Amino acid sequence: DNAGWQPFASWTAEIWDGTGGGIRSGMTDDMLLTGGTEADLEKLLDWTGGTLRVSFNYLQSTHPDHNTGAFNEPTNIDATNQIRLYNLYLRQKLFDGRLTVKIGQIGADDDFAQCPATALFLNPGVTAQPIMYNQVLANGNPSIPHFPLDVPGVFVRADPKDCPVSTQAAVYLSDA
Repeated sequence: DNAGWQPFASWTAEIWDGTGGGIRSGMTDDMLLTGGTEADLEKLLDWTGGTLRVSFNYLQSTHPDHNTGAFNEPTNIDATNQIRLYNLYLRQKLFDGRLTVKIGQIGADDDFAQCPATALFLNPGVTAQPIMYNQVLANGNPSIPHFPLDVPGVFVRADPKDCPVSTQAAVYLSDA
């Protein structure tokens, strides 16, 4: 951290066992390895307020929803088995941190559609409306970029001085 690099990694594993009901009984599992680094560009390049973030996800899953038949999957880390670049963006803070701009590979769920209280629940359907949040377009891309697929975009957040309310907006590249 003193040198300007903050590496990070986390590993999550889940085992699911459907003993009755659903489509079939049986055990499934899923795993998520997340890693990356955040570079403080002020310490590295004397670039005031700049940060570069790079992260990846390695996902492996036997898809627990295939046994349950649930509309909303029982896990929020279920995805195709592969390694993916997740975030690659430059974040710039301006005006003493009152304005933040991010540009690069980002997802809406980094800054929108998240409720901290939902961490108490297993079902990801409580984070946002499933029809809107998990809708996939005909080309296979999500209608709203979210885990595990981020897209190029621009994010802006304003935190006015002496005001408890902030405003944020973003534009994401879509080929829909």
